[in-house]
Amino acid sequence: MDWHVASGAHALAARSNRSYRDLCRRSLIPGAVLEADARQIALDVPRTGVSLYRYVLGQPVTEDDTLDMAPLAPYLESLKRILMAYAVRNVRVGYVQGHADIVSFLLGHVRDINAPTGYNEEQVFWVYCVIMERIFPSDFFARLPKLQGFHVDMDVLAHLIQLKLPRLAKALPESDLQCMSSLLAFKWFITIFVGEVPDTALTSYWNYMLTATPSAGAIAHFVMALLLLDSATDDIIESIAQDDGDASFAYKIALEHAASMDMDVFATLEAKAATYALTEEAIEAIRADVRVNPHYMEQEVCALHGITHFDRSQLEQLQLEFQFILRTTNHSSLPTLAGGINKEILRPILARVIPEWGSKSLDQLFEVLQPDARGHVDFQRLMLALSVLCKGTLEEKLQLCFDLYDGEKVGHLDVEQMILMAGSLCEIYHNKVSIDAPPPSAKKKNNKFRSASADTATIIEDEDAASVFDRFGRVLPTAFMQKLLRMDADMDRKLSFREWYQGALTEPLILRCFGDEDEPPVARRPSRSFWVDEKLPYAVRRRSNSSDGVVPMRSPPISREKALSAASDTPYRRKDGGRISLLSPTTEFELFSATMTMSSQPTGTPEDDQESEPEKAKVPDVGPRSNPDKLCQTSFCYGCVIS
Repeated sequence: MDWHVASGAHALAARSNRSYRDLCRRSLIPGAVLEADARQIALDVPRTGVSLYRYVLGQPVTEDDTLDMAPLAPYLESLKRILMAYAVRNVRVGYVQGHADIVSFLLGHVRDINAPTGYNEEQVFWVYCVIMERIFPSDFFARLPKLQGFHVDMDVLAHLIQLKLPRLAKALPESDLQCMSSLLAFKWFITIFVGEVPDTALTSYWNYMLTATPSAGAIAHFVMALLLLDSATDDIIESIAQDDGDASFAYKIALEHAASMDMDVFATLEAKAATYALTEEAIEAIRADVRVNPHYMEQEVCALHGITHFDRSQLEQLQLEFQFILRTTNHSSLPTLAGGINKEILRPILARVIPEWGSKSLDQLFEVLQPDARGHVDFQRLMLALSVLCKGTLEEKLQLCFDLYDGEKVGHLDVEQMILMAGSLCEIYHNKVSIDAPPPSAKKKNNKFRSASADTATIIEDEDAASVFDRFGRVLPTAFMQKLLRMDADMDRKLSFREWYQGALTEPLILRCFGDEDEPPVARRPSRSFWVDEKLPYAVRRRSNSSDGVVPMRSPPISREKALSAASDTPYRRKDGGRISLLSPTTEFELFSATMTMSSQPTGTPEDDQESEPEKAKVPDVGPRSNPDKLCQTSFCYGCVIS
């Protein structure tokens, strides 16, 4: 069967912003692939000789055989291109050690009789993307927090053994059961059973995983693991009885049964899935219960605390709100939400946090968040974006705005993309002025409103805010577009990020879109005298052909101190101090928050409290205490930080 079509890989390729060839070209740019990923790929690809001989050339070889690597040269090049391209596509995952063997297996099974090598390299890449982004949760192979989704499924497997294989669970002590399930999950799930079961069983398992319904494929690894353990249950129980309760050989017996299962398991997997009554909804419910374990939540907070502008207390609060949204969201078209939320749910959240952004800008932001193959955005990606939008530096905000329209990551915007950016900037500016404007008063008085034409700025006195916005609604988009065109220093009709960043620093109108100052900078592009500190008087000039008798007056150039402050690394201060919330407070959320807080607190007895009092009195003060945040980051995040 054609895995490329049956798995939905062709649809995923059609939806992608970047083609496989674009990803390959980008992977050749220095720095596009993280150094750690590139180094590990360079080490792993030459080690795939056995897998390539076995799965691509169809020759049964073993690790002990001496292999001629010369015939494998074209396959090794394809292997490297695919792995490097995926490291560019999914930076959060990058390269997973050992997955060179998985791609080698795909090279031998995603066939194309018209290709000289017998396979279509691009189709292999997109099938691999389906495996990494649709079959498994988005954080299953993530580098930060390290393989968190895998650790969640490891606990889910132990829970399923207790529910679906009660004979095996009763025969093993709880500690042995947990140890065995953890070791088997690491052996089977990370490799997706490649190299762990005979070729016949392996091919039929992958056939089931990729060609069955999406919900069945997403839980196929659990069904396969339970099938292998079920076949080994009798031997494990017998071994425990003969060894007087010693369960240390249970792991070895399970691996031996897996290595001897040389049969087509497609029909067996379908039958076992029905027997075990396993559904994707049931698995996601168990995953959701595991994810609220304080250990996993603390691990995620520690990882984000080091790479965002949020403090720990706010991350913990936002994490509770995110979990509450996942628990309470009910939509017939969304059978699984444990891994993240989709655009329909995310749009009102973003509109609440950044009300000045319009619907088109929010849709662009959703694509920049890189939703998984199911269209879901997880907590980590959402926090990275909100950290920049709410508490980021000016450079970070300008970079995010640039990325909204540089969808193909080519490093520049063409004229068409600049037009889209100008429209969004105009919308953001209009909304910010509307939000900041004072409420209408019954008493008649002159209100001051700021607006801008292509080159000038003015303070216009009017009694009706709507009339001001209507008057300049057609001028602002042109003003923003002309400013973007003037930033194109080399006149190549392409705006690079460097040109955008340097030009934005001299445009108070653009700075207003990204700042939250109490006194926004006047909308004036300084001409010759940029660095001035003194304030000069400006008068209103009149002309006979003016409809209202007022022409825009020139604004004072921006001061040196204000420009340097805008370009510094000091984050802008929002009026809310950066304290944001994903939802409105409700009684249901308060109850959920209280329950989660109580479950995360360690239990103690009054006797323990009495014993701890004298101990506290004996502890001398030896100097300043260590920062608990740093201690927590070291204990949970060591080795998990992106290099």
